[in-house]
Amino acid sequence: MGIEFALFGTGSQKGDSLLSKNSKDGSITLCFSVDGTDYEIRRGLKRTPTSVNQNSKECNLKIDGENYPLAASELKQEVLKILKFNEPAAGNAQSRIFRYAVFTPQREMSEILMDAEKRLETIRRAFGVEDYKKAIENATRISSLIKTRSAVIQERFRNVPELQSSIDELEREIANDRKKETELTQKKNKKEDEKAAIIKKRNDLTEKNSKK
Repeated sequence: MGIEFALFGTGSQKGDSLLSKNSKDGSITLCFSVDGTDYEIRRGLKRTPTSVNQNSKECNLKIDGENYPLAASELKQEVLKILKFNEPAAGNAQSRIFRYAVFTPQREMSEILMDAEKRLETIRRAFGVEDYKKAIENATRISSLIKTRSAVIQERFRNVPELQSSIDELEREIANDRKKETELTQKKNKKEDEKAAIIKKRNDLTEKNSKK
């Protein structure tokens, strides 16, 4: 419990379970190395009339001897980076990897590994398999929706080639009708010119006869 508190803070633990009932305050210092770098973490606890909380004044991280005062939440974020644990950095979130892969006593771990259901559940919790499982399920559901919508769209536009053929045929008919209309207009104009010429001749003849 002390190591877990030093690394990750209270998390899901209760502060009064970490501090002696007769103590007003306390602290823990943890030294460890990762990839050749030395780290030292110090966290403190302080009792209040109603609870036991982390003491923000005693929250430090030393890296190769250089001290970095940090807030409790900031210290947890740094520890997760150092340990390369892909886990939530929320203050009340426990480290599943530490709790199930490091903290669990060897005998209890052996019992867990002997039970198929417990083994699967432990591995899922420790390495966040459930998160990946949900992501895969969401991806599968989205993929199914995309396929369904694609099928609907394909069905909707299935007759597009036939419609295009009909449109092309209508356009050809319209072009032919316009050509015929142009020809008829030209014939009409020619007939009107001929009619006007005949009327003019008739008027000329009428005028000549009236003068005789």
